[in-house]
Amino acid sequence: MRLSSDQQLRDRSLAERCFAVQALVVPFLVVYWGVCEYAQHSDALAGVFDERVLHVTQSVLVVHSVVWGALMALTAGFIRRGADGPMWLGHLTVQLYAVPNLYAAYLLGPVTSPFMVVMLGSGLLGLLIFPPRVAWMAVVTVSLGLVIPELLRLSGLIPYAPLLRGSPHDDPRVTHFWSGFMWFIVASVSALLTTLFHVLLEDLRAREAALSAMTRTDPLTGLFNRRHFMEQLVREHDRYARYKRPLSCMMVDLDYFKRINDEHGHAVGDIVLKETSKRLGLALRTTDMIARLGGEEFGALLPDTDIEGAQRVAERCRELVGATPVDIAGRPSVPVTASFGVAMLDTHTMPQPEDLLRAADAALYSSKGRGRNRVSISDAGLDPFDSDPV
Repeated sequence: MRLSSDQQLRDRSLAERCFAVQALVVPFLVVYWGVCEYAQHSDALAGVFDERVLHVTQSVLVVHSVVWGALMALTAGFIRRGADGPMWLGHLTVQLYAVPNLYAAYLLGPVTSPFMVVMLGSGLLGLLIFPPRVAWMAVVTVSLGLVIPELLRLSGLIPYAPLLRGSPHDDPRVTHFWSGFMWFIVASVSALLTTLFHVLLEDLRAREAALSAMTRTDPLTGLFNRRHFMEQLVREHDRYARYKRPLSCMMVDLDYFKRINDEHGHAVGDIVLKETSKRLGLALRTTDMIARLGGEEFGALLPDTDIEGAQRVAERCRELVGATPVDIAGRPSVPVTASFGVAMLDTHTMPQPEDLLRAADAALYSSKGRGRNRVSISDAGLDPFDSDPV
């Protein structure tokens, strides 16, 4: 099951998540079967393992493989039908994953067994992949499966590591095999769990980035929203106070936008807004920041730009916005113009960040009052003067 960037593991249905875990377990079942076969027929390992327990273990592997295969087939059926999958499917998957690992930890001794790594890592990932109730039920199963055998061992009712007749480290012929097998379990499972954790972590980071973008952008135009604009205005105001580098603000308002909505409908109005945002973006530098402040009103912050430079930017934006009508599929194109107001920051007359915005807004309303489709410039928020359309 491929995990694409647009549909990560946690976005999949419960059945798909279960199937992913089920499929990852299959190679380990094959490897464990091969190890049991090797242990039974290797002369070097004679006397290390209890053959009776080894036979039982192999039988358990067979039974578990059959049940696991049936579970995969059942899960695949839910996926083919497009069903999310019932909660019991998640419980069954994690429980059938946990129980054999508990059995292996019991056979090899839980204290020195690498299956403790499997249990810990799998528990953490289970909490990320599955619903909390499913994961915590597995945690309960594992906890009981570790504590109860340990209590029975301390009571003398069962042996420790019943699969082993003696320490595999006592026989030099066995030591390399045993160490290699233990390292294989730890390394392979750790690599698997780390990969899954990486996938989930990237998923969480993508979600965090998407959520952050949602709080900063306007969903219609893709521009920044008013909230982010005001935050950036405060930062740029502080930067000006420290470094005294020029900062200008440009306000934009589409002319007669209500008439466009009334005559052509709001769907056409949305197209006009999106096209206007593209045209404004073409006229600005990468260092400038433009936002949709609400309705048909836009605002832009122009760092390191004096009032003359801001006027040139505004004129370029005005020309691009009104250069050609906005094409509407299957309908007549819509002519669009916009009015502009620009102001440059002066902390003596504009001690608060909002003062710069008010000055540019006052210049914008001057453009509206003087015939629209023009740029008006405010000198520190005082009596704005205008620039006639070219």
